[in-house]
Order: sequence, then structure tokens, then C-alpha cells
Amino acid sequence: MKRFPVRATAAASAFFVATAFSGIGAATAAETRGVGTSKATFSLLSLDLGDGGSLLNLDVLLDDALSTIDSLVATPNAFSKLSPLSLTSSVVPALNGITAGLPSFESRTPGGQGEVKGSAFDFSKGTGNLPLLGALGGVTGLVGGQLIPTSLTSALDDKGARSGLDAALANLSVLNGILSIKSVSNLLGTSAASPASAGDRGVKIDAISVLNLGELLKGLGLDLGNLPLPILNDLLKNLNLLGGLPLAGAPDLLSAVTNLTGVIDGLLKTVSGSSGVVTELVKSVPVVSGLVGTLPTQLPVLGSGGNLTSIIPTTNLLEGTVGNLLTTLQGTLQGLLGGALNLLGNLPLLKLNGADVNVATKAGRTLEDSAATAVANLGGLNVLGIELPGVDLASIGNLVNTVTSTLSGVLSLIDPSLAKLIDLKILNKVTDVSTAGGYNKALASFDVLSLDINPPTGILNVVSGLLNAGKTTSPLALLGGAGVAQPAAALPLIGGNMGLLNGLLNPTGLVGALLEGLSLKIGTMQSTSELAATTVADPAPVSVPVRGSSVTCGAGAAGRTGTDTGAFAAIAAVLAALSLGVRRWNRRPLSAD
Repeated sequence: MKRFPVRATAAASAFFVATAFSGIGAATAAETRGVGTSKATFSLLSLDLGDGGSLLNLDVLLDDALSTIDSLVATPNAFSKLSPLSLTSSVVPALNGITAGLPSFESRTPGGQGEVKGSAFDFSKGTGNLPLLGALGGVTGLVGGQLIPTSLTSALDDKGARSGLDAALANLSVLNGILSIKSVSNLLGTSAASPASAGDRGVKIDAISVLNLGELLKGLGLDLGNLPLPILNDLLKNLNLLGGLPLAGAPDLLSAVTNLTGVIDGLLKTVSGSSGVVTELVKSVPVVSGLVGTLPTQLPVLGSGGNLTSIIPTTNLLEGTVGNLLTTLQGTLQGLLGGALNLLGNLPLLKLNGADVNVATKAGRTLEDSAATAVANLGGLNVLGIELPGVDLASIGNLVNTVTSTLSGVLSLIDPSLAKLIDLKILNKVTDVSTAGGYNKALASFDVLSLDINPPTGILNVVSGLLNAGKTTSPLALLGGAGVAQPAAALPLIGGNMGLLNGLLNPTGLVGALLEGLSLKIGTMQSTSELAATTVADPAPVSVPVRGSSVTCGAGAAGRTGTDTGAFAAIAAVLAALSLGVRRWNRRPLSAD
């Protein structure tokens, strides 16, 4: 019986010790949580002209957003930011800083505004700096259109970090229409919380038009009006444009022009002989010969009142008739060549009839719970006037092959070395889910359109050879040979906007602005999310986990979580000591009493 107190005390001690250690284990397990980051970026348009954008670097509608609760990345925060325009040039320093005065929009938490709503901004009005462009090669229409930042948001609280953006752009025009986009709708969201980090981007772009054939060639230093007529004829045939010309029964442009210039040349030779007009006409035109044989050598001429006012030689009247005919034929030739240049020169190189794109990423506590997706649809495509149907990502490969072969075939008609002038990618995506450095990571990136112009080696020799060949057979040369006084003024202006750009960048000494290449991206977006599981042994009283430490978010701190094991441990220690004391007391020697 005397050992019962010892056993009871030891059992109670064991119970409290076990409870204390099991409580510690439970608390540690409860604090295994996720910390992560989500980022999203978007650029509507990025244009680099020259090597690495040395001639001109232009970015339109740039935005980025971040949400993080990972202290190894940054102090927990959330933000979304929108910048309308950026422009730089190492060749024309006067362009640098012109856009510095443009407003930007930002929501940031903590340290800023949780919600920002901006009013519409008109690019064409710009700021006090933008009129400076008018003194640089006459380029006044650098960028036009309206930016509408509907709202930017950010938040950081016991639910985690979040950011969002909603913006639109209408009627974007770059360099007076070298590139144009009818409308853009742009939605962004990022979040970082203990269960997962996630990002989402949604963009709708309507009616994108990129360059035209006349501007492309003008950028290489080739004016359509200076190209040899046989090349223009082949282009019209290949693009099925001959039906839009008044060929007067001729099979193609080359035949129609040859017929016209033959008649005009004969008349010019006749008129140049003056007194020999009648003789030449009688010899060459039987109808005229019969007419002249019945006329007197002198003919009366009526005045304005209907009375005979003078008598002139018959040959003078015939010379006037020939002159009128010559003027008519020259006008016909001018209209035919001008119509051909209009048809070719104003063909859009590429025109997208709308694109709808969404990218999303999620990084969870396991790789199986993480994902990266990209979904897109293209509403249709026009390549040099050739209509192609709309597609989605599953069938985009065949469309790109068709577009590439079409462009290659048309450009090789001008010169075989131009077959690979253009490198094109449409609806180009990258998605990846991986694990690295203790993080589960998800990435999704997307380009609606990517176009590179890569002039071949020796492009200056190619340009020079084409211009030399056109000295006698180009539309300009043919009009001059037909007696038109100002051939250049008689033809339509093709690629004028690119001509302005050539003039703006004239300090380079280049023939054309595209000779050093061009890189253009439209609708570039990216979303990245990452999450790492972490164990916090002594967490701070918050719901937002931070790796290795903790941060209080929101208005106040939450209560401590887990089992309070300190009391159990203390009781266990006291009982253990008591048990030992009782055991020793029971073992003491008993007295004789």
C-alpha cells in the first residue's frame, strides 16, 4: 500500500509529459503553410528599330502587377502599375525624354493607394513635350489614340496579397497608321495566399494592321514607282489584282502599258516633226488619209459669236487634234500606272481581325496542384489582301506556314534574296510547371504577334540593282518617256509615313529606316506564380505566413494558434519531482515505533 502513492504520482506525471510533447508536435504540424509570389506583365506593343532598338525603341501600354507574402522575395506587398508610353533613340537624342511627362497609374499596398481610377488620356494631345516631334522630320503623328485606365487595385490582409488592373485602349495609331489597333481590353489579376499563388491575364485585341507593302519597301529604300514594270506586273498577277485595273482587253499590266506607250511614242514623234504631221498621219492611219484627201488646204474657224473670224491651214487643226489625243493618252497611262501602285502599295502586310487571349498560372503546395495554361483564338488574318480563316492554338501551325510561304513568295518576286526578309510568329505560347529551390513554379507567356524584319547581307547592292533596272522601265521612267512633265507628281504617294521616318532618322545616312532590321511584338503577356511550403516553429499572431518570420497584416493581430503546451510541461515537471520525493520517502528506514 505504501507504494501506491508513488505509482499514482508517476502515472500522472507520465500523462502530463506525454500530453506536453504531443501538443508540441501538433502545433508544429499546424504551422506548415505556403508562402509565395505571383507576378503578371503585359505590353501591347514593343517596337525596336535598328540593332537592339538603337534607331527607335517604342513601347505602348505597359503594365505589371505583383502580390507576395514571401519575405525572401520582398516585404509582403501588392501593387499594379500602368505606363502609357515609352520612347528612346540613341541616333536621335532629341526623342529621349519626350514621353517622361506622360502620367503613369499605380495602386500599391502598403505605402500607397488601394484603388486608383484614372481618366481617359489622349495620346494625340500628349504633353507639352510632344510637339517637339513636329520639328523632327515632320513626324507629328507619332502615337494617337485614347488610353482608358478603368481601375487599378491592391490589397494585403489576413487573406493574403492581391492586385488587379482593368484598362482599355481605343484607336491606337503609330506613325500616322504604319501600325494601327482598333481597340484593346486588358484585365489582370494576381494573388498570393497560404494555399496557393495565382495569376490571370485576359486580353482582347481588335483589328490589328501592320505596315503595308509600299511602306515595307520604302523602309528598304525602294519606292514602288521606281521598280521595274515587269516586277510590278508579276506582283499584280501573283496577288490576283489585275481585275481591278482598266486594261482595255490586254491580258496584264505590262501588255496594256506597252500598247499605250507605243501609240504615245508614235504621236510624240509625229508632233515633233510639226509640218510633217499630216504626212505621217496619212501614211500611218488610213482613216486620216481618206479624211485629209477631202479637205481644202484652208479651213474657216468660228469665233465665240458663231461668226467666221479667221482662216487657218488644215495642218494646224490636225496638230491640235493630235495634241489633244496625246494628252488623253498620257492621262490614261498615268491613271493605269497610278491605279496599279495604289493596289499594290496599300495592301496591308498583315491584318489580324481580332485576338482573344487568356493566360493563367497557379502554384500550389504540390506540383500536382500547380498549373499553367494559355488559351487563344484568332478571328481571321489578311496577308497582302489574301483572307485566311480564324484559328485557335490547336491549328495555328498550318496558318503560320501558309502566311510565311505567301510572304516569301511575294517578296522573292522583287528579288530572290528577300524571300526570308520577314520572320513571323502568331499566337506563340510557352507554358511550364516545375520545382526549383524548394518552390513549385508555374509560368505562362504569350505573344499575339511577333514580326522580325531581317534584311539580307548585301541589301544595299540589291536596292541599287533594282533602282538601276528601273531607270528605263519603272512607272516614273515610263511617264517621263511619255512626255508627262512631272512624273513624280502624277503618281500617288506610296509609303509616305515611312518616308517621314526615313527623314527623321536621316542622321544615320541609311537609304531606308528598315535596313538595320525591325523587331515588333504585339500583345506580349506573362504570368508567373511560385509557392514554397514552410514550417514556422513560433508563428506570430497572423494569418499571412512569411518564411522564417511573420508580419502582422490588416487592422489587428489574430490570437495564437495551436495547443498551449507550456502549462502541461510545467505540471509534468512538478509531478515528476514529487514522484521522486515520495519514492525516496517510502524507502527511508522505519523506526522502532
